[in-house]
Amino acid sequence: MSRTHVELPSYVQPPFEIFVNGVQQVEGSDYELVGSTLVFDREFAHEGKLGFWRWASLFLGVAGT
Repeated sequence: MSRTHVELPSYVQPPFEIFVNGVQQVEGSDYELVGSTLVFDREFAHEGKLGFWRWASLFLGVAGT
């Protein structure tokens, strides 16, 4: 199973709230806090690169904001 590790900045101290795509995550069931690292039991997908036509549609205001 793939896991995702997210290193927290040194100034972030508990208590804090974690949201992924607008959904609040709960420690213990959604992630574990190991030192200053959040460990999720699932792999987060990376957004792919945008091609020329997608950039052009965003630039021209056809798609996106």
